[in-house]
Amino acid sequence: MMLRTTSFKRTLFCTLFTASLAACGSGDNAVSAAPATASEEAAVANGTDTSNKAAANAVSSPSPSTSTGTGTSAGTGTSTSRAAVTVAPTVSVASLTKNGGTTRTASTSSASRTTTTSGTTTPTTTPATNSSQPTTSSSTTGTSSTATNPPANTTTNTPTATPTATTASSNPLRTRRIRLLCLGDSMTSGSENTPGSFRSYRGRLYQLLTNAGIDVDFIGTSYMMPAIGGDPDHDGYGGAYIGPGGSSNNLWDRLPVVIGSSVDPDIIVMAFGWNSVYNEPGEAATKYQGIVNQVSAVKPSAKLMLATLSPQRGESQAQSNGSVPSFQALNDTARAMANASGNDNLFVADFAASGFAYSDYWDVIHWSQSGADRAAQIIFDALMAGPLKP
Repeated sequence: MMLRTTSFKRTLFCTLFTASLAACGSGDNAVSAAPATASEEAAVANGTDTSNKAAANAVSSPSPSTSTGTGTSAGTGTSTSRAAVTVAPTVSVASLTKNGGTTRTASTSSASRTTTTSGTTTPTTTPATNSSQPTTSSSTTGTSSTATNPPANTTTNTPTATPTATTASSNPLRTRRIRLLCLGDSMTSGSENTPGSFRSYRGRLYQLLTNAGIDVDFIGTSYMMPAIGGDPDHDGYGGAYIGPGGSSNNLWDRLPVVIGSSVDPDIIVMAFGWNSVYNEPGEAATKYQGIVNQVSAVKPSAKLMLATLSPQRGESQAQSNGSVPSFQALNDTARAMANASGNDNLFVADFAASGFAYSDYWDVIHWSQSGADRAAQIIFDALMAGPLKP
């Protein structure tokens, strides 16, 4: 009995001992597996794991984890597969060509994006610029552009030539209201309110233009209705010198107001000079040239009608040239400037060569009504042959 009991105990002990050894062996196997996992992580970090090397290189600034179980590049157990790499915002173009990723193309203004899914490219509303891959849209940014053939049913907006509208006259001044400024001295202002006194050309010129169908508006900072009617606005100042200097009453000093920035004349009739010819004969022609150049510079689009001085009463042009040398110098300057005009903005109304009669004068230089009418006809003919030519 004692022998059987001893044998049973030995059998029970061996059975328990064998089970304990098996449990210890399982523990040893578990410990020996851990180093293998650490070696695998080191291989991924060093780029020696060929199955994951491309994914590691895809990120411009990789940060592999050495954690034993978590992290974006960490594995699960002993599996050699890895989860998809999460791409940072700053990446290279070559690393973003996978399905389901984002393809970026360079642009001079902003990044253009095209989402790709299962190899199919779907363009967004902002087309790619300078893309290495063709897109189905076109874009122009700065000086660079990318374009492909439009879809079959796309309508291309191509501007077509519009025929030029034809009018009764090719001269734009004949198709609208003309703003005309009469600039000068007493020969321009006249003495219209004094019965039997000298007259201006303004009233008759207005009548001639309107009778010819010209829509005209006389403009100016002064107001005096001509004796025969018409438009009263003008800038004629009795006794005015050409200027600058010579007298406080001079046209040069009046220019900032007469043709300031808010004044927009189409035509300026410039009829003046006798006061300077008489009182500063050595400077009259030079100052005349200076004021014409100044008006041209301030109002380059305006047409300037330069009126020469009519001879003194009872004299021909040649006689006045001899009796008043500065008279010839000023008239020659006006003619030369008009004839030398390369842009057709300077014209001449030649009073001196037009044969005024003795009865055309009220005094030595001022006109009677018949003289004023003759002067108006000369200006009108010059306008119709020049600035207002059909």
